[in-house]
Amino acid sequence: MAGRQLAWDLALKRLATPRLENLPTIREKRLQWDPNLRGKFTLSSWVGKSGRGHVVSVVPFRMPDLVLDRDTVLLAVRRETSGLSSLLAVASMDDGLSVWRALDRAAAEGANELHIHRLAETVEARTAIAEDLVE
Repeated sequence: MAGRQLAWDLALKRLATPRLENLPTIREKRLQWDPNLRGKFTLSSWVGKSGRGHVVSVVPFRMPDLVLDRDTVLLAVRRETSGLSSLLAVASMDDGLSVWRALDRAAAEGANELHIHRLAETVEARTAIAEDLVE
């Protein structure tokens, strides 16, 4: 019985500890999946100002090689060797030339990953996601 009480006390202490106040408003939340799939594709997610998560596929950032669908939201990311990520630019492909300008600036700032959100079906949904991921 004492073991249950100790576990309950620990659970209550964890609930009382404000864990989210030190996290940035917009942040990457790396997804965990079956290790047998690692290397076949890479997924991650970003939590926006709204608290909603947006799942993205991760590819290397190579400007000349970029061939993208129109129905995507792009996130240019700089990944440090420590694993920390910095979101450098967010744009919907619906934004025309401003997308390429944003990606060009991100490349100059050291972007080495492109995170691509492909699940938004409408222009409005893609715009809302892009706005959710910008401070």
